[in-house]
Amino acid sequence: MSERITKYKSVFTVLSVVLLLFATIGYFRAYDRYRFEAVSQETIGVLDEHYTVITGRRSLPRYKVQYSFKNGDQVFRGKDTIRERPVSRVVTVYFDPTSPQKNNLIRREAGDQLLTAVLLTGLGLFPLLMRKAVS
Repeated sequence: MSERITKYKSVFTVLSVVLLLFATIGYFRAYDRYRFEAVSQETIGVLDEHYTVITGRRSLPRYKVQYSFKNGDQVFRGKDTIRERPVSRVVTVYFDPTSPQKNNLIRREAGDQLLTAVLLTGLGLFPLLMRKAVS
């Protein structure tokens, strides 16, 4: 019986480490999104003529587009995936003025990413608590 408990403790520990690692990545991604939202500016951009339709069995089609926009005298390019079929080539581009290479067409909020990170933290701590309860 002692071997079995030791085996479960090891499994719980590995599971905890993996979940906490994913949670940490989630926190960093949420922070990056939050920072982008705080400093981003918007400008007008132009879509390329061609786009790719991405279809799935259970999901609505999405569209992979490429676009360009100007910041000062420089022209920057970007790629994004959008949910609605492009009907106009003129789009709003959100970009980081200190690093215009960081840009997108959709404002993505950090809330969803942060919630996922919090849930993964709880799930990662649960096996550690269970490990102590088993001992």
